[in-house]
Amino acid sequence: MLIKILLLLGVGVLALWVLRNRHGVAVRAGARILLVGGLLAAVVAILFPDITQAAAEILGVTRGTDLLLYALVIVFAFFAVGVWLRFRELERRLAAVARTSALAQASAMPAPPGSGTRDLSDLDDVDDVHQPDTQRAARDGQSHSAAARAGKAA
Repeated sequence: MLIKILLLLGVGVLALWVLRNRHGVAVRAGARILLVGGLLAAVVAILFPDITQAAAEILGVTRGTDLLLYALVIVFAFFAVGVWLRFRELERRLAAVARTSALAQASAMPAPPGSGTRDLSDLDDVDDVHQPDTQRAARDGQSHSAAARAGKAA
């Protein structure tokens, strides 16, 4: 009987935390409804454990505890995939913010003396630095000999 009281107190605290903590826990309305439904199912399972045994027998599982374990595994899998997807989206957003910040800082920095100014509008062409002069010249429409002369002149 003591375990039932402790479990019900735990479920009650969790329910209060989920429903009242609106700013700290970003839970959408649909997820809240599912959480409340899950909490109600937990209360019913705590108060009437024979219901889980009957449900297990209907579904072809040996014991009610096994049924609860299987359900928990599925819920955890959904939770893990949801967290992974959210993390991936946040990582993508962070990379975009970092890229924007780096470009803003690079365009705000003065050019070093004697280096001339650099046009930052072509930064999407990052491979430009790693291409030999002949490849760059071919891309820009110059002949191979003109690129060679430009290379010797430098």
